[in-house]
Amino acid sequence: MSPVTQYVFDGKKWQNEVTTSRSSVAVAGASTRPTGPDYIRYEDLYKAGDTLQQTFNRLTVAKIVTMPPGVFDTKVLWGKGPLLSGATPPAAYAFRPPKICRGIIGSGRGSLGSTSGTVIRLTPNTCRSESEGGSWFQGGGSGSGSFILKNIHIEGTDQGKQTKSDGRPGYDGVSPKLFTNCFLNNFGGPLVVEDVLTTGWYGNNGAPPGETFGLQVYNCHNHIMRRVEADGRREPGGLAFGAVGLTAGNCVGAKWSNCYSHHSNAKTYAMVFFQSFDCKTWDCRLGDSGDGDGFGQFGYNGGGFNQERVSGAEHYNMKIYMNRKAGDKGVHFNHSSDAWSATFLGVTRSCNKGTTKIIDATWNNIWSKPENQLYVSTWIPYGGTPNAITVSPEVITSGKNVPFRWMYRGRHVTVTGPYAM
Repeated sequence: MSPVTQYVFDGKKWQNEVTTSRSSVAVAGASTRPTGPDYIRYEDLYKAGDTLQQTFNRLTVAKIVTMPPGVFDTKVLWGKGPLLSGATPPAAYAFRPPKICRGIIGSGRGSLGSTSGTVIRLTPNTCRSESEGGSWFQGGGSGSGSFILKNIHIEGTDQGKQTKSDGRPGYDGVSPKLFTNCFLNNFGGPLVVEDVLTTGWYGNNGAPPGETFGLQVYNCHNHIMRRVEADGRREPGGLAFGAVGLTAGNCVGAKWSNCYSHHSNAKTYAMVFFQSFDCKTWDCRLGDSGDGDGFGQFGYNGGGFNQERVSGAEHYNMKIYMNRKAGDKGVHFNHSSDAWSATFLGVTRSCNKGTTKIIDATWNNIWSKPENQLYVSTWIPYGGTPNAITVSPEVITSGKNVPFRWMYRGRHVTVTGPYAM
């Protein structure tokens, strides 16, 4: 295996690290809390009776907050309009570290259903929205700096009206209370997320507003995400509540490695790149054969990777397992775009004829064909605007382009990319 350049945070800056081996399974982070002038302990900020937000608001200098093991409930009414009838306007979020905060490092990401490690938990039934609650954990924005999120379990919980009469997750005719767990956006410096577990958010679609996320990164160029796991369930063996696990939007140069997304609720994908350029993944795992133990409201779990308005993407050693009910098998990968363009980092970039490479991937045989080809779709048209993808992605195995099944203009055709339609 050839070396792959990755990145490591030493408390002050991100340095290159070269590795020649990788695991495809997300692992728990180390429990040792770093010390030194760049860090401050949660215990040194906390005063008796504080909420999580009040404790972090005591931070007055740019430091990384380290947290001990334990469950830290938000204990805040939150949500966005329209609000429940008679509800006093709450905060738009349940937890938002101040912009001076340079990161949060816990004592381990623990596991689903466990209180081990450091758990930042959304207090149940605190959302005051009628339906869409937005994201309850937010970070970044104008005036923020660099940020690291590490060794943390972000736990979404029931916010009311999220279970149908038959016991499955879903819209009950009153209020679905959609919400994203964590939204990290517009940081003024490098962003690193590693050894994080995000669980139990709620979404019910593959499009807004039901397209919610376990962890969403937006407008954070060259961010790093390593060993991040998104699990849509709230307990082992339980139902899938969360929609898409991980996503990056409006980003250039993102680098994801050893990330894992599974138990997605709704007809959706496990991971998404949106309006992004030159982003790469290594050893990411999407879905699992065990997803069937937690069917969401549509009777299946999503998987696969969705790209919209993306160019220059490369995916190495991706493991894809689609788990859907009979008659709706889906595809392993989507790559769709119009001719959208934007200026990022002083360079104008266009998705017209956007490219992508899928390198040394493995996948399950969703269509039960003897050749077991990778299935890739391109939506025609894209979002109501003309399609600008006329050249197929490349599927490469052991250094050679291999045939795959391309679903384009209503046809399923076997092509070897880059193939011009």
